[in-house]
Amino acid sequence: MDILIQTARIGPDPVALRRAVEAVTNWDAVLAEASRHGLGPLLYWRLKHCCPDVVPSAVSEDLREAFHANAARNLMMAAELLAVMGWLEAGAVAALAFKGPTLAAWVYGDIALREFCDLDILVRPADRARAISLLTDNGCRERGAAGAGELSGNCEIVLTTPNGCNVDLHWATSPPYFPPSENGSAWDRLHRVDVAGTLVPTFGADDLFACLALHGARHCWASLGLIGDVANLVRATSLDWDALLANRRTGRMFHVAALLACDLLSAPVPPEIVAKARRDAVAVRLARRVRRDLFNGDGYIEGRPSGALMHLRMTATLRDKARYVWRRALEANQTDNDFLPLHPRLRPLLHAIRPFRVLAKIVSRP
Repeated sequence: MDILIQTARIGPDPVALRRAVEAVTNWDAVLAEASRHGLGPLLYWRLKHCCPDVVPSAVSEDLREAFHANAARNLMMAAELLAVMGWLEAGAVAALAFKGPTLAAWVYGDIALREFCDLDILVRPADRARAISLLTDNGCRERGAAGAGELSGNCEIVLTTPNGCNVDLHWATSPPYFPPSENGSAWDRLHRVDVAGTLVPTFGADDLFACLALHGARHCWASLGLIGDVANLVRATSLDWDALLANRRTGRMFHVAALLACDLLSAPVPPEIVAKARRDAVAVRLARRVRRDLFNGDGYIEGRPSGALMHLRMTATLRDKARYVWRRALEANQTDNDFLPLHPRLRPLLHAIRPFRVLAKIVSRP
C-alpha cells in the first residue's frame, strides 16, 4: 500500500504520490485500508491538493463525503470535550486531554485531518472517584459493570455523555503491565492547544511523545495512523531526546517509535538519535516486523500470544518483563472484558479466576 505510506509521509513527494496513485488497480482495497489505518481524511486532503486529475471521480466523491462527515463529527466531539473539561474544572478536578481533538489541532494543524472515535481525558489517581461522580452528575453514564473503575488492573473507564459521545477517563495512560508513560511532574509541563477557540491543557511535547510511543507499543503498532501521530509530533515540535531515552525502562519502545516514524514516514528524527536506535538490535528487528505486517491483514496481534511476545521484546528490563507476565496473568483490566457483577467483597476472586480466562482465550484461538 505505497499510496498510504506516501499519504502519511511527512513532507510528501508529489511525484511519488502521483506515481503511487497511478499504480492503484483496486480502489476498494485502498479505501478499506485507509479506513482501517485511520487515514481517510488525510488521503482525501493529499489527493485533492496533489493529483486530483488521476483519481476516479467516484472515488473522489466518496473520499470527499467521508472527509466532511469526519470533520463534522470531530467538531461535535470537540464541543463535547469542552463541555466535559468544563464540568471537571467547575468541580475543581485538574484534567488534561490527549489524543483526539488536541492532538489533531496541535500536530496535524487541522482538527479535520485526523480520525478519532472517543475523547481521552486524564485526571490524577486521587481525583478518579471525584471525576467519575462529576461526570455522572452531569448526565454521563458508565459503560460496563458498576465499580469497574475500582479494579486494580484498570487505568481507565468509559463513560458516555448525554449526547452519545464516549469519554475514556484515565488516571494513568498505560495499563499496569506496561511501564508508565507519565509521572507526576508531567502536570507541571502542560501545553495548551486551541480547540474551537478555547485553550485546552494537554501533555507537553516530551510527555506526549512518551504517551504516543507507549500507546503504539501497547497496540503492537498495528495501524499506520499510530505511527503518523508520532511522526507528525516530531515534525511539529522539538523534543528533548536525551531526556526521553535516558529512561532504560521505556528506551526500547521509544527506539521502535523513532525508527518507524523516521524510516517509514520520513519524520525529522535527529541523525544521532536514529543511529542510537539502530544500535538497539532488538528495536531494529521489531520495527522491521511492524513494517512487514502493517498491510498483510494480520496486524492486530495485541490480544494474541504473538502480541504478548512482542510486548515482552519491547520491554527492556527483566524486572518489567516479570511484571508484565504477572500483571497480565493475574489482574483484570478493562480491555480484556473481565468485569463480573460480583459483590465488592468478592472482587478479589477476579485474580484467581483470571489465569483460567486467559488460558481459555489462548486455547480457543485458531
